[in-house]
Amino acid sequence: MKEVSFKALKKEDMAQIVEWRNSTVGVLRTPFLMTKDMQEEFYERTVCDRGADSRYFAIHFDGSLVGMAGVNNISWENRNGEISLLVNPKLRGKGIGSMAVLEILRIGFNCMNLENIYGECYFSNRAGIKFWESQIERFHGYTAILPNRKFFGGEYHDSLYFSFNRKTVWEGGERV
Repeated sequence: MKEVSFKALKKEDMAQIVEWRNSTVGVLRTPFLMTKDMQEEFYERTVCDRGADSRYFAIHFDGSLVGMAGVNNISWENRNGEISLLVNPKLRGKGIGSMAVLEILRIGFNCMNLENIYGECYFSNRAGIKFWESQIERFHGYTAILPNRKFFGGEYHDSLYFSFNRKTVWEGGERV
């Protein structure tokens, strides 16, 4: 079975990343279109800065770039961070996101020594909610519904807030 691999993000990856990101802007936390220059600035300011509170990786599958994943908003003193995942919209539903979540949890818990990895998905993103609910079940995550977290399409949407704990993931049978 093919697996995803994580590689270092390269500056030349940013043109493809911004295209995928902009095609799903309505469900993202930052609801504005980005230019290639803005994405490259993010690359220089965040990805290349070892002192940044984020760690990002290029997701490769079958030899090709298929997405970007990472942990951002890292609080080293509290040992937690927020999961970030972007997969090529044309490849969603093929298991790539699920493999990438497992890899992010492995890296976050085993290499970065985090205790909790959390995330948020807006209910305006029905496919995203379905995906994250499956990951929450798989990794024995904790959830809460937060009201009115996203204004999109002329209305406010609730969000699914979730958290994966190192101990709970391991006790649940997944080896990360």
